[in-house]
Amino acid sequence: MFRFAMDVNCSFLTGIWQKYGGRVRKFVRFSVLLTCTIVVIVQLCECFSKLFSPPISSHLRVVVNQSMTYPAITICRYPSYKPDVLQKYNLQNVRTTSDWEDFPYDKITLEEFWNESTYRMDEGYFLSALNALRQSVQIKSTYYLIWGQCHTILPLIQTTSSGKGSGYSVMLYQKEISYIHSENDPEEGWHIFVHPATDPWTESTQEYTGEDESLLLAVGEELHVRIGVQEYHLVDKADDHCNASLDHSHEECEQRCKMRQLVKKIGCTGPWIPEVDVDVPLCNEYEMLKNLLKDYINNLTCEPPCCNCIRPCHSLQFVPYIVKRQPMETTEPNHRFSQLYLFYNSRMVQVAEERLAYDWSLFLSDLGGSLGFLLGLSVLGIIGIVERLIDLLYGSLQPPERTIDHILTPRLSGFNSNKDSDENMDSICCRREEKIFSLHNMQTMKCKNKLSSQPHETKY
Repeated sequence: MFRFAMDVNCSFLTGIWQKYGGRVRKFVRFSVLLTCTIVVIVQLCECFSKLFSPPISSHLRVVVNQSMTYPAITICRYPSYKPDVLQKYNLQNVRTTSDWEDFPYDKITLEEFWNESTYRMDEGYFLSALNALRQSVQIKSTYYLIWGQCHTILPLIQTTSSGKGSGYSVMLYQKEISYIHSENDPEEGWHIFVHPATDPWTESTQEYTGEDESLLLAVGEELHVRIGVQEYHLVDKADDHCNASLDHSHEECEQRCKMRQLVKKIGCTGPWIPEVDVDVPLCNEYEMLKNLLKDYINNLTCEPPCCNCIRPCHSLQFVPYIVKRQPMETTEPNHRFSQLYLFYNSRMVQVAEERLAYDWSLFLSDLGGSLGFLLGLSVLGIIGIVERLIDLLYGSLQPPERTIDHILTPRLSGFNSNKDSDENMDSICCRREEKIFSLHNMQTMKCKNKLSSQPHETKY
């Protein structure tokens, strides 16, 4: 009984499978193919997204340069303004706007005042050299509001060796002056700012209040400074472009843009404002100068993005390290000298560079892996599919084949009654009869084979 039930169930299942098994196999095959196709499409979308917006990877390496590029150094004296000149014009602090109310605007211009009240290069700067050559440097003086008049030493050569003898050597001097010190005043001397030669130094609130970003060279002191350099190479991104020019200065672009907006707003300029493409006069009355000072001091910093200035693709950052401080003695009366040595102690440079972490080779690798693993496709398989599609497309564009009737009709209508026409007519008719006869014989043979395959009834 059990065996009979098993036979019935097996035969029932076999019948169901024979009836619906083909559909089940097709459904399973279609489901798997659809799932793999969806997965491949998702992976391809991710690959294309990474290809057009590739991720960035950072690499740090140490290289030994054959030549070394020195930074620019900006030297600003403290006190920044001459106390006797400030007292002459009833000024205590140039940043205090109320002090400018009694300034004699009709007797002296602001530029003449800045030239008279600040320390020129010949009033405190003695000599400088790079690689023991005075002609290897260039001096540029600039007015500032907070720092008075500062002097920037720019390198004109690259050095091939390291050490104190191949670096900067700067000697400064300062006459004895008498002024009232306050408790918050820094020590008398010079502030040294180290920055790339392509970027002009600009005063900002961070640099003024943060003394750790500047070096203080006191009067009568000898200072030895070792500089380290870090080089950065950035990638030009689609949403964050960079300028590949080595002479491009992001800081100068921002500073000029800010000052252009400032002088346009106020309608006048000051001696410490860099030259901008705006034709405005110097401020010559209190209200305009007060507004200029307030906006300049309150807008020294620029929050990114500032004026749509493009960052540089290549940049250098110089980090000074104080090696030694020692007093410097001099025999000159009423002159207090100071000496600065700034140099590399090696030619090793840390290079941090960005690289694209995804390119065409990785894209083709991911593409081949996805199509091969999930869909079983290869280059040869894709070529076969393309050939098949071309054949189908080409076949659909071809005209249908012409039958014998289509061939005979135009030919019969075009024959004449001459002898050649009769012969052609006879040959065509003969070929047609032969073909019809062969078709008739083939049908006869099929019928005979069909009859012979049927079983014969036996009569007793």
